[in-house]
Amino acid sequence: MSIVFERFAAERKSSEWLAARAVTNNSRYLVLNSHGDLFLNGQEDPEKLFFSKQEVRSYFPETHMEIFLGSEGSHNYYCLGVSEPIDMREPVNPREIISQFSDWLVDLINMARGIVLWRANVNFCGRCGSATKEADGGMAVTCLTANCSAKHYPKIDPAVIVLVSDGKEHVALARGKRHKSNMFSCFAGFLELGESLEQAITREIQEESGLNVSDIQYFGSQSWPYPSSVMIGYSAVSEYEDLTIDQNELVEGYWFSRSELSVSLRAGRMSIPPISSIAGRMIRHWLGSQSDES
Repeated sequence: MSIVFERFAAERKSSEWLAARAVTNNSRYLVLNSHGDLFLNGQEDPEKLFFSKQEVRSYFPETHMEIFLGSEGSHNYYCLGVSEPIDMREPVNPREIISQFSDWLVDLINMARGIVLWRANVNFCGRCGSATKEADGGMAVTCLTANCSAKHYPKIDPAVIVLVSDGKEHVALARGKRHKSNMFSCFAGFLELGESLEQAITREIQEESGLNVSDIQYFGSQSWPYPSSVMIGYSAVSEYEDLTIDQNELVEGYWFSRSELSVSLRAGRMSIPPISSIAGRMIRHWLGSQSDES
């Protein structure tokens, strides 16, 4: 059964409407620090991600932000930005644990993390430097200076991520400087001003691998608040030729046959991103029935 999560974009602009939601006893809180790290209420399972209102008041008396995220079923969901808690284990980077959770929970965590990180950077107006105040139930801020009154919304940085194949039995993958020693993934990069998505793909792949691509096909997208991106996934085709890896961006990159990649994954000689990431889903989709690595 699919999860229906309501964000209430129009209703949340009313402080009275938000106040009425807040008095109910069915609230669940995701709690993060200003770096976007997530506090867990026990072990790493879905029910232990959330804190009740009573637990929030007990564990986190010093807060700097509380934002209504939306509702699912009878539950209201909030994110709470906090200072150091009382008697609480160290927070974790959500990126390290999201592969354990369902898609809708991953989306909720990403939403909460993105808001907390964005709000930490907009305490002052980017136009005039004055202080800001919360608007639209926390989904925007406005400048407090009357002759400015600029309204600021969350900043999202679009990035393309591309699975490059030869259109037959080979895929080109690379290992980034942040990846563990045996993890290979797709090529990726941010859009530049004046570029279309397709132009960004062509440029990024050529810069990072030396390959020229064609037959660009949309795959899907994913919120990726690390810190503030949306990953837009594509597949593309290149001639099977030598890679020229950009050593400033990547450590190494190779062509892998479908069978070679599958065998290496089963044997543990290499790894790919988890299925919770769009890169992991694209690679597994390309592998098809030969993908036994989860």
